[in-house]
Order: sequence, then structure tokens, then C-alpha cells
Amino acid sequence: MSLDIIRSHLRNGELELARHGAVAALTEVTGDESERGMLFGLLARVYTQLGRPSDAIEAAEKASERTDHWEVRLALGEAMLAIGEPVGARAVLSEAFKRQCAATGREADVLGEILLGSALADTSRAAGDPTAGLAIAERTVSMARTCTGSQSIETANSLLALGMCLYGCGKVPEAKAALTEALEIRQDPSQPNPETIEVAAILDGLGIVARARTRPFVAVKHHTEALRIWVKNLGPDAGPIGACRHSRAQAIHRTGDFRAALKEMEEAVRITALTLGPDHVDTWIARFEYARIDLDVGNIFEGMAGMQKATAKVRKRLGSEHPVVAAMERFL
Repeated sequence: MSLDIIRSHLRNGELELARHGAVAALTEVTGDESERGMLFGLLARVYTQLGRPSDAIEAAEKASERTDHWEVRLALGEAMLAIGEPVGARAVLSEAFKRQCAATGREADVLGEILLGSALADTSRAAGDPTAGLAIAERTVSMARTCTGSQSIETANSLLALGMCLYGCGKVPEAKAALTEALEIRQDPSQPNPETIEVAAILDGLGIVARARTRPFVAVKHHTEALRIWVKNLGPDAGPIGACRHSRAQAIHRTGDFRAALKEMEEAVRITALTLGPDHVDTWIARFEYARIDLDVGNIFEGMAGMQKATAKVRKRLGSEHPVVAAMERFL
């Protein structure tokens, strides 16, 4: 199967077709290490989207041994973010983005700038610098509109990155507008697949924004729909499912149903630990939220102890200046 066919499956959210195609192609390619590198890179991107970060990083490292193409650097950065290394991922993506922006002639690739820009913007936000991410996302959205069209998948994905950076910068109404536009593009009847994992990510983002706008019941609705799409595509225990249940638990908590929120967060902790590992930073963040809700249902000592332990673990990973750490410390 050609690289372009695998890319098409990946772009359309046909993840199992993309995975099977890449695995089959790897068994057929002999002698061309550069092509094998590109195939491993595509496979890494598929594994990241399937919520299999360990497999993604292994494939991305194999790809990087064979080629330094921007698509492989993108795959490596995405995989590093998935395993909980946002600072390292940002460095990888930043270097690749700068190099691609400066490329000329045969090396120039507008799609590379767009995909790297969206990934770098989101990774900058995850690394605790949404302001830098916002500047990159705004540039990327503009480029995507001009080069791929206002209704393209690339424009929708760049709007998702923009929306989450806007949210990270406290620009909640603007975040809602960007995410709403992204959802309208992805759910247009002309799109090949209206229920991809990117659609779930947009809905999840809209839920987070609704919670910030003190509309918890709307947030629960968005997270519930996102959860349905993720489970449909990936199964009940994939990595993104844990993150979505985490957000859904926070929204339920805002409705005042603390016990239902605690049960949902317990599932979030279980799935996140299962898919990302018990010591992953996202697992500790979920444990913090579980302890915080546990406090609200009356388990004072257990809740405080759990919050303090989780905060120490996350601070060690992300640094004391990271917004997530600062938010945790405000509760202690």
C-alpha cells in the first residue's frame, strides 16, 4: 500500500485501515530505509491516535533512525506528548516547524507547516505556554484557510488547536467560537466521516469551555457525546477515554452530584493508569481530581492526603510554574 493511501486513511479517521496498511507495507518494503522510516512514522501517528502511546514512541524512534523528514518529526513529537513529555515534544516540534517554514524548492511543503503548526500550538499549551501556542495557531489557521480551503479537515484541526490555546489564555468566548466552527466543518455532510476521534476531541473541548462558562449541564452533554464517539472508534479503555471521563467527571461535579462525579473520576483514573501507566503525569492529575472530589463527599483526611501526594508528583514532572501545578496548589 502506498504512503499516500495510508495518509488518506489517517486523514479521514480510518485508523484501523491506516494501521493495517502501514503494517502490511512494512513487510513488503526491502532495501529502502527512507521509505521504511516514513511507514514507521505513519504507524506512530496512528498508534498515537489509537491511544497506544508506548507503541507510538517505539515506532517513532524506529522512523527517526531512518529519516529526518518533517512527517517523522511530527510523529515523534506527537508520541512524546502522548507519553507525558510535553517539554521534550515541544522542542522536537519547534525545530521541525522552524526548519519547514524556512524550506525552499523541493523541500517546501505547505501541508507540513500546517500539520506541524497545529501540533506545536497544542503542545505549547500542554507544556504550559498557551500564549506562544496561540500565536502559532493563529498563523496556522490562516495558512490552512488559504492553502487547503475554509472547509478542509486541516482547517478544522487547526481551529481545534486554536480553540484550546484560546481557552488556555482565558479567552473563553473566542475559544467557543473557534471550536464551534471546527465542529461545523467536521460534521458537514460533505466530510467523509462525521464521527472521527477529532470530532470527539472538539466536543470534549466544547465541554471544557462550557464548564468554564458555568454551564455544567451543557458540558456534561458535550463530554457524553465525545465519550460515545471515542468508545465507538477506540473501544472502552483507550487512552483518550480516560481523559474524556476525567473532563466529564469535573462537569458532573459542577452540577452538584458529587458521588456520581467521584464514580466517574474513579473510572478516569483506572483507564488512564491502564493505558498510560500508573506513574504517568496524566494519571497523577486524575488522582488529584479524584482526591478533590473525595474531599467533597466528606472524606477529609483521605482527600487532602491524596491531593498533596498528587501535587508533589505533578510538580516534579511539569515544574512549579506550570498552570496545572498552580491550579492544584490553589486547592491546598
